Amino acid sequence: ASASMWAHPFPASLSFSKKDFEDYGPEASSVYYDHQSKLELDNINLLYVALTRAQSELHIICSNSCNNKGQENLKKYSGMFINYLKKNNLWEENKETFDFGEKIKKNISNKISNASLIDDFIINPKEIHKINIDAKSAKLWGTSLEKATNNGNLLHEIMSKISSNNDLEKVLQNLYDDGTLDKELKEKYCALVTEIINHEKLSCYYNPDLISFNEKDIILKNNEPIRPDRIVFSSEKEISIIDYKTGKVKKGDYTQINYYEKVLGEMGYIVQNKIIVNTLNNVEVIIF
Repeated sequence: ASASMWAHPFPASLSFSKKDFEDYGPEASSVYYDHQSKLELDNINLLYVALTRAQSELHIICSNSCNNKGQENLKKYSGMFINYLKKNNLWEENKETFDFGEKIKKNISNKISNASLIDDFIINPKEIHKINIDAKSAKLWGTSLEKATNNGNLLHEIMSKISSNNDLEKVLQNLYDDGTLDKELKEKYCALVTEIINHEKLSCYYNPDLISFNEKDIILKNNEPIRPDRIVFSSEKEISIIDYKTGKVKKGDYTQINYYEKVLGEMGYIVQNKIIVNTLNNVEVIIF
């Protein structure tokens, strides 16, 4: 599991080292390590749950995460398993299967006495039937709220992957290939996103030569992280914030982007423009 973070002044990438945060002093370093520790604990808890739910047999399939020197990558679950095997003198580099315990099946005849057993199961993955189900939206199916929610989610999903107009065709094709978009939606969002990134007030913010970040967490001390839709650097310290809206723009939308400005200002950045891009009817650009 991973978490993407953004906090470096004018970085060339999103790869952070211990030194990156120590450059900001002990306070920033403390916030980073606290967040990192919580992520590690969450993933250890997830691993614990996965390993303790089997009733009779547990099968684990993972890759060999050792490098050329035979050192395991402890940042991966597979590396942790290999490390365990090594510490118990069980690891063999050319061995692919490691067994523990006895393979004894529980007697479940009483539980299934009234049931019929079949020898073969026929599985039809939903993907081959072009079925795309969003389980989180089950309560909204068939409602006007479902349509509005899906429109907003799709636009944000697409825009989160676009840095410049060079990315549009590839992003839409990938979403079409994985079933997120059908042909009709692909054409619809191609037209909409093209209108956004080529808009006379917005095109300058999608210049491929500019550094930009889409939906990257900014970690705050004693508060939840914030995630602006898009931040664009015009210089090392000057930035613009863009937020996408698919419904009626409310007072809270202005409050939210003003809060982003406050946080970024405290980090030493100068916010040149705050921009709301509203696609409720036509593309409306609000700059303030």
